[in-house]
Amino acid sequence: MTAPSDEQLAAVLLALGSERLDVLESDLLGHPTDQLVADVMAVRRSLARIRRVTMPAREVVEALLRADAMRDETRTFLRDCGDHLLSINDSIEQLREQAGHLM
Repeated sequence: MTAPSDEQLAAVLLALGSERLDVLESDLLGHPTDQLVADVMAVRRSLARIRRVTMPAREVVEALLRADAMRDETRTFLRDCGDHLLSINDSIEQLREQAGHLM
């Protein structure tokens, strides 16, 4: 059994976040409670924590790409990593905005 790729993990994570926000949204429309508001805030905090990891990782990848002495395969790999991190960060921002609109 092989380990899931970062892209697969990110897709699962973001799908779960989106699904959770959809459930919270429908619950808030029904009967808003303090607990539901706290749950929305917890999702936003979780997304912020993930972003605090992925943003610096992207910066590290960009810094590595500026190095002169690097094999083409390594440069291609790092570009792919950077693209995946950018996509993850964009998705996180979309989810954070979605959660913000629930407030």
